[in-house]
Amino acid sequence: QDINGDGKLDIVTIRGSSWSKMNVYINTTENNNVSFADKIIIEDYVDPRPAFADLNGDGMIDMVTTAYTTDRRDVYIYSNNSTEGNIDFNLELIVQSGGEHADWPTDYDWSAYSPTLADIDGDGRLDIIVANGTCGNCSPSGVSILRNTSTESELGFEYEYSDFYQYQSNSLPVGIDVSDLNGDGKPDLLTNDWMGGISIMVNSSTEGNIALEEQMELGIGSFPLSIATADLNMDYT
Repeated sequence: QDINGDGKLDIVTIRGSSWSKMNVYINTTENNNVSFADKIIIEDYVDPRPAFADLNGDGMIDMVTTAYTTDRRDVYIYSNNSTEGNIDFNLELIVQSGGEHADWPTDYDWSAYSPTLADIDGDGRLDIIVANGTCGNCSPSGVSILRNTSTESELGFEYEYSDFYQYQSNSLPVGIDVSDLNGDGKPDLLTNDWMGGISIMVNSSTEGNIALEEQMELGIGSFPLSIATADLNMDYT
């Protein structure tokens, strides 16, 4: 990612026993001589795989992450105010993900994983998808969609508990992939589940309205670490 907007791709790594620190190495390459500056450390609210994209159209790469140890259902949204010689991420929003239901325990230890960015409702702005759960074979679990309402001058995201989509099986989603599976031009959601499965949700959203339907589950081996889609047999699907 070009973190400081100088046109060069920088390097980002996550470190620490609780994945709580992010190192940024600024690309200082000149005249084909590859070089990177000393690391810049950003602490707190960083999970193993933060997501980066321009969320408000100002031309800078913003950051979305979740916390690994405390307030684990929260999603942290940072604006990027970096300049060529300075890395500066500012925490703009904290949005609580997950669901709420009268039958669920009030002390349920929610967690949010794998923040992923995609325009789910087709309004031209990248929404945030996170996987929610707490342990294998626990209920409830599913995915939350945070709808992007940002303007160029201000980052904004809306989330309602109705935008939590619960899985029927007691699984633990740990990874997310977004792909148009049925050719309707809308990005559908896939997650790999720690207990051994792939869950698929078909996107039926309209502009300004998030809706996922037709959940499908495919059984695979236990403990899948990641998920990806590609046209492997070249049939354009």
